[in-house]
Amino acid sequence: MIGVEIYHLDTPFTFGKYKGQTLAEVFHKDPIYVEWCALNINSFCLSDDAMVKIDEHYGDEMYLSMKAMLLMSDRKRGKYKDVLRYPRLRDALNQKG
Repeated sequence: MIGVEIYHLDTPFTFGKYKGQTLAEVFHKDPIYVEWCALNINSFCLSDDAMVKIDEHYGDEMYLSMKAMLLMSDRKRGKYKDVLRYPRLRDALNQKG
């Protein structure tokens, strides 16, 4: 079984072009890179606190665009119930099927 690393805002990347920089730093510079990591690297998961900060700092558009990352992270952790913690995300998913 592949180990999963939960990335909090202060977790430094241990790989890639942003090695040594924190999730917060990388997300600020290159949010598409973070999204790519979440969707393509099996061991990469975002923490709940990271998702909350994305919502607080980037608003609805970025928050909703991150839904795939949240769902992939939850799937890797064997959890789907986390979606219920995010009412706007839950509502958006219900509207889009």
